[in-house]
Amino acid sequence: MKTIFKYELEIKDKQTLELPLDHRILSVQNQNGKLCLWAAVESEDTFKTNRTFRVFGTGNTDDDLEFYFGGDMEYISTVQLQFLVLHIFVEI
Repeated sequence: MKTIFKYELEIKDKQTLELPLDHRILSVQNQNGKLCLWAAVESEDTFKTNRTFRVFGTGNTDDDLEFYFGGDMEYISTVQLQFLVLHIFVEI
């Protein structure tokens, strides 16, 4: 039976989260000023995989953003925090 879990992301350029192997990312949103990711998983007690997330701020330039257009990253969501608009990607 699938369950939806929440994982907190940091507001930094690149980070890795350990997620259950069978996860499906649903959304990333602001919850009380924190960047939170929700994923559906079969069980938290299963094999894990490392997923690398990238956070780009609006107006920031980064050569790595070119990887998105080359197919190396998948867009997840845009999140608005108090004075920031962040665009969240996961490396594939």
